[in-house]
Amino acid sequence: MHRICTRRDAEASRLPRPCFFVDKAWHAQQAGADAVLVVNDRGGELSTAVSPRDDEGAARLLGDLTLSAGLISQEDGAALKDLLRHGPVSIALNWTDVLPKQSKVHWEFWTNSNDFCGAACDAQRSFIKSFKSIGKLLQIKGLVDFHPHYLIWVCQPGSNQEECDSQCIANGAYCCPDPDDDISRGYAGRDVLRG
Repeated sequence: MHRICTRRDAEASRLPRPCFFVDKAWHAQQAGADAVLVVNDRGGELSTAVSPRDDEGAARLLGDLTLSAGLISQEDGAALKDLLRHGPVSIALNWTDVLPKQSKVHWEFWTNSNDFCGAACDAQRSFIKSFKSIGKLLQIKGLVDFHPHYLIWVCQPGSNQEECDSQCIANGAYCCPDPDDDISRGYAGRDVLRG
């Protein structure tokens, strides 16, 4: 059992950035592992296993990751470590709890018109493009119940009036980011909302 890229390493400035789940999986793969279980470094519920911000380094590693990786709670990790003290342990991962219990999968997709946020937005656009026909077919066959969501906001009092006029309708009650990030030309947020 190896300690790979811990929070303590990051806090002690031994690493150029925080150590994300993908970093730990990558280092395990580089060390020759076939699979890795990462123990959460905090108690309680598991958080998402991705970078909290757009990080090109993490995105690049994710593309090269080929081993199976999983994140387990600190409590489960402690129990597993205790078992390992007594010798080899065989583990069977059971995914039945996450499988749908109904014949129709319910899923949501949240997006907005801000397509210029780096690797995360590039990945989202790529997903939309590649999944569009598959998602449509699944919906037509009645296998999924899809609910798209488009992020909008309210123009707050004291906000830049030109931005509010460009990106909002109904006197600022519904606003959408400018799709080309330039309120002086092209489509505006209000055009998207009226669309």
